[in-house]
Amino acid sequence: MKKPMITFIHLYNDYSGSPKVLFNAIKAVAKKKKVKLYIGSSGNGVLDKLEIEQAKYPYTRSKIKILTFIFYLYSQVALFFGLLLDKSTQKNSIIYINTLLPFGAAVYGKLTKKKVIYHLHEVSLSPQLLKNILIWICKITAKELIYVSKFHKEALNIKGPNNRVIYNSINWENQQNIGGKHFSSFFNITILSSLRDYKGIPEFLDLSSRFMDNAKFKFHIVPNANNKEVEEYFKNYRVPKNCEIHQKSNNVIEHYKYSNLVLNLSRPNEWIETFGLTLVEALSLGIPVIAPSIGGPLEIVKHGYNGFLINSYDLDQIVKVIYSLEKNTPLYEKMSKNAIASTTMFSHSNFERNVIKLIETL
Repeated sequence: MKKPMITFIHLYNDYSGSPKVLFNAIKAVAKKKKVKLYIGSSGNGVLDKLEIEQAKYPYTRSKIKILTFIFYLYSQVALFFGLLLDKSTQKNSIIYINTLLPFGAAVYGKLTKKKVIYHLHEVSLSPQLLKNILIWICKITAKELIYVSKFHKEALNIKGPNNRVIYNSINWENQQNIGGKHFSSFFNITILSSLRDYKGIPEFLDLSSRFMDNAKFKFHIVPNANNKEVEEYFKNYRVPKNCEIHQKSNNVIEHYKYSNLVLNLSRPNEWIETFGLTLVEALSLGIPVIAPSIGGPLEIVKHGYNGFLINSYDLDQIVKVIYSLEKNTPLYEKMSKNAIASTTMFSHSNFERNVIKLIETL
């Protein structure tokens, strides 16, 4: 019998965590299987680097939320019929859906009796009615679910399909540990994030303002947004002079090179991280981190060992930790070594082996 094609589905391509993880999954599976990617037509990101067959389906975003929702619903109808008319998927494809959002592919898989895999990333999704509907579709269509952490599995907890936890991985090709080895003339603190308030950008600006009188400390925002989106977002905020906003980057490792500390300041009452890919990326390069003491980061960060778990609203405590790391070089260097040692479980080889094992069992 002809080996099945693996048809991957994603909605919005950028440089955030979920498309990065999908990129690694596709690269792993493509070594052994024939693959194809369906992706929404808007957004440029890491998935553009894949040298595989791709098909676009219409999708766009708008500043007006209701329009974005209408475009989203239309995109899923278009995705459904695109798959239905695609002869390469009609016979023996496995449908591999990234995030809950591309439900059109799940409905297609169910109606055509294909095996559906969901690689889930989210817990927080609004409005609640949409989240409930997407979870119900996932429940009745999926054969296998992939969660990105134990916390994620417990929090989302979709009953019915088989499920497993596969930790996200880092995949630095030919890259040595470049961060956290020594201090430059500055102590650089970096956040890599989407421009959303719930991601802690206002808190990061507040934090940087508390170091205005000490030229040793520099703050860096690496946004997952284009220049127009950056301008639109920050027009509502006063950016301290010691805080630099960088351009959207397709090579984030360049920003890790100058970083002494990487922060995740997601607001725990608005957005709980199911994993924390930037945390693992930083740690793998020897850069200590600070993250919220809830959700996926609890499985990555060991408080006082490779970083610190601190509530994003507790800026006073974060300030104290930053000063202590800058002043205590032996402590910093020890945490840097611990950071590297703590990321072996998030190796690309582990991720690749687990994803391929799942595919082979179907």
